[in-house]
Order: sequence, then C-alpha cells, then structure tokens
Amino acid sequence: MSVDKIEFIDKVLTCLDCGSEFTFTPGEQRYFWAKGLLEPKRCKPCRMLRKKSLVSIMNIEEEHNESSQIQNKVCN
Repeated sequence: MSVDKIEFIDKVLTCLDCGSEFTFTPGEQRYFWAKGLLEPKRCKPCRMLRKKSLVSIMNIEEEHNESSQIQNKVCN
C-alpha cells in the first residue's frame, strides 16, 4: 500500500520513560511508516537523552577496547 493512500491523523502516545503524553504527528507517522519503523515509545526529549546516553556508552567501550589493545601490545 502506498503511503499517499494512507490517512494519518495526530495520535497521542505516552512516553515509556517520563510518562508524559506526546503527539505523534501525521508527518512523523509517514516517516516512520516509510522507514518500516514502529511507533515511538518515548517522547522526543527522552529519545534524544537516550541516544546521547547510548553514544556515551559506546565511546567509553571504544576507549576501553583501545586501551586494552595497547596494554596487550605492551605486555606481549
């Protein structure tokens, strides 16, 4: 089914993290549908905070892996 033939209307969702209600707009719905994504579970501020936290964790793991590789080279 073409995205042009689907009628999207504002949908009020509840954020999984903070519990606040947020509007999932028709434009956002079209984008999510076109990308094959599910409805968001978090409001935009909580999604941004979660993304920032995940990036920080990935950076810490990357730094740990780099220091482990250096330590292995020095010890061998």
